Amino acid sequence: MKGYILAEWKKTKKVQLLAIGILFWILTSFIALFTYYYYHSDLTIRTESRVLWGQLTLYNSSLLYPPLLAIYVGLLWRPEFENNTLDMLRSNQVSLSKLTIAKIISIVRIILPIQLLFVILYIVVAQKDQILLMSDVLLRLKWVILSVIGSVSIICIQTYFSAKTRNLSKSVTLAAIGGFGTFALMFYSDGINKFYPYAQPMLALRSKEMNNLSSNDFSCFELILFLLVNIGFSLLFYWLSCSELCKNKDKK
Repeated sequence: MKGYILAEWKKTKKVQLLAIGILFWILTSFIALFTYYYYHSDLTIRTESRVLWGQLTLYNSSLLYPPLLAIYVGLLWRPEFENNTLDMLRSNQVSLSKLTIAKIISIVRIILPIQLLFVILYIVVAQKDQILLMSDVLLRLKWVILSVIGSVSIICIQTYFSAKTRNLSKSVTLAAIGGFGTFALMFYSDGINKFYPYAQPMLALRSKEMNNLSSNDFSCFELILFLLVNIGFSLLFYWLSCSELCKNKDKK
């Protein structure tokens, strides 16, 4: 397994993927900060830090983040889907299940520093506006780690779509629809979002808890439910992805 991970990471175009992720981050951060400062005068005392964090993460995690993950998945799998490369790998007894895991790990290694940029920007803006953070930073770091865990569900789903369609634009479109579904469900039912795979990064980042003055961290039940939902979706679509790749093999 280690050999698969090292080989995949070595051939991953890290600079290209990071540049795409940072571009998405800049776009959503600009929108978030504009919205935050536009309504800044209407904020009540002790809500500034929560609203700032919510604005920084809400638009990204609900709308643009799923398409970004779909782009990553599509770009990492494109070499295998071109020029009969996948057939060559099969003939050389390459494990598709291990290859899939290696690609998931590569994407996780790319998205983690990008997600951490939200914490850095949060600290910079809070210091500039003299917002008292106290233990908020450690809490935000915890949420970022959980958002990466929530991202694995989407990565596995998009891996399945990529294996099924072999088309980057279709896969990204499906992810965009999934992200829009998260945004729409926020106005319809937060309860459904807890079980909706594309909403998991947003739930992990607690982007909707902007006005909760008591505690906006996970309860024990919420954390267990979050982990179970994401483990379930990840395992299901990892299995479906591997099955789809093997099914294509049988068709040959």
